[in-house]
Amino acid sequence: MGMFDYVAFEYKCPGCEAVLDEWQTKDGPRAFRKVRPSTVDNFYEYCDNCKGFVEITRIDNTDKFQVFLNVSIDSTETAIGPIIEIRDEPSLAICKQIVDYVHNRNGGLSFGGCDDEIMCREINQKFLQPFLVERHHG
Repeated sequence: MGMFDYVAFEYKCPGCEAVLDEWQTKDGPRAFRKVRPSTVDNFYEYCDNCKGFVEITRIDNTDKFQVFLNVSIDSTETAIGPIIEIRDEPSLAICKQIVDYVHNRNGGLSFGGCDDEIMCREINQKFLQPFLVERHHG
């Protein structure tokens, strides 16, 4: 078991505008998996450029998140940043619908608890590609 998971997210540091793309979260299995930000309630990253600690926290089970900036990782001074909205990408939402459909139709088909990247790859290989080939040639 790992200590955290990675969050696939890119956002500019509110302190210096540097692009942050190495987010971490302790929500979930903590198995060093890459997860989507919409699947967690809190994630964070240290900015090497300005030495700030940026934390993003979900607001009351919505798609809205509050951005916070601590002047340093040890600082108790927190600046409240903007509220941002984070939603699933359409392709991932479609994959979730397909999994739900297949699960209900086959009475409990499971993809082994994989994260979304793996699940979408499996769905694509097992269900979408054969369907598209069949439709194209049929």
